[in-house]
Amino acid sequence: MTELLKQGAVRAVQCRTARLSTTGEKWCHVSRPLVSIFALCAILLGMALPNAAAKTKKQKTPDLTPADLAAQAWSILHEGAASHSLRKRTDAIAALSSMQGDPGAIKLIEAGLVDKNLDVRRIAASALGNMDAKEAIPALKKATDDPDPTVSFAAAEALWKMGDRSGAEIFYAVVLGNRHAAHGPVSSNINDAKKTLHDPKALALIGINEGSGALLGPFSEGITIAEVLAKDRSSSSRALSATLLGQHPTPDTEKILEDALADKNVAVRAAAARALGGFDDPALIKRLAPLMDAKGTPLIKPVDSVRYMASAAIIRLLHKQKAALPATTASAKSTH
Repeated sequence: MTELLKQGAVRAVQCRTARLSTTGEKWCHVSRPLVSIFALCAILLGMALPNAAAKTKKQKTPDLTPADLAAQAWSILHEGAASHSLRKRTDAIAALSSMQGDPGAIKLIEAGLVDKNLDVRRIAASALGNMDAKEAIPALKKATDDPDPTVSFAAAEALWKMGDRSGAEIFYAVVLGNRHAAHGPVSSNINDAKKTLHDPKALALIGINEGSGALLGPFSEGITIAEVLAKDRSSSSRALSATLLGQHPTPDTEKILEDALADKNVAVRAAAARALGGFDDPALIKRLAPLMDAKGTPLIKPVDSVRYMASAAIIRLLHKQKAALPATTASAKSTH
């Protein structure tokens, strides 16, 4: 309709005069300025109607249901974990490591133990240990035989944290260094481990990796976050502060971490999202949801590591919200 109005207006402007029928036989001539005014009104009307329709459509867009949000968040994490990009795979595992006790997250990380890239395998082993993922012990035992020493060490450490000592020979070999193991029941196993851990540079790398991730855990090992922490020295302390604040939720802490979601530093935004996932406030779900958008927000550009961390945080909050519903229902019934 608006297009017809525009076309009619243009034809009218091209004419010197226009005739309007007022009765069956009576005609009158309309002056040229009046026709121009009519044309301008028609054009403006044509421009206004689509804008109004767009605004109305935007206002009627319904909020996503918890099930929709969960599906979107899992889709983002699955996509990251299966990506051809090494950066995305490590960033996704770093985010998944925040979801302690979640079978879906553990399964995705466990798949990383057989990844073609050693960094992914190492981060996956470290993440499973930090998550206390006992269901992954069989896979971690296999990972202690990984051809890369940093991966086998990370797998042995993960097992040790969960009370499994099957990777002890690797630690013996690291302690002994270039010395030979004394004769005994485990000496042959130690010597086998030393053959695997034969590279002095690799052993030094183990120390560096363990030292850098001691405070922030697998969070600091995704490639994107690791690069940010290496470039900006203040990032590490700020990300660590956000992590520590998340361990003791308070209203003040929540407000500070919410503000940090718009921080310019990627590591700080990711750490804040990770920390907020541990709170019990369902309102945080809507606050975190925009960070999952591949187009970003009006204030910040999208970064996959933050998208993954926000997705993991939303799933954690949704789990808590769902777990709280039966208790709320039971409490309401007891009052009646």
